[in-house]
Amino acid sequence: MAAFGVCIIQACTGDAQTAAFIEACMSSSNMGEEICECAAELAREELSENGFDFLVTSMHGDSTAAQQMVGEMTVQEATAAGLFMISAPANCAAEQ
Repeated sequence: MAAFGVCIIQACTGDAQTAAFIEACMSSSNMGEEICECAAELAREELSENGFDFLVTSMHGDSTAAQQMVGEMTVQEATAAGLFMISAPANCAAEQ
């Protein structure tokens, strides 16, 4: 969670934000590092910045902040982010 805390205090960009995604993915699921790294890459490609940040926040279990973020997202961003973790891990596992 250290990477996530740093991202909250400082505007998270690039590698730090991706590292926060991977750490959150691994700590909130039974997925391994390779699948979480792949999911982070896909999320960077497929989601908006808001959607990516929402997933990190959600995976860290901060439901209050996640709900606030959803209120600031477009319907398309929220839908894409909400559905992302349903398909991305399976796609990543299939690639391995």
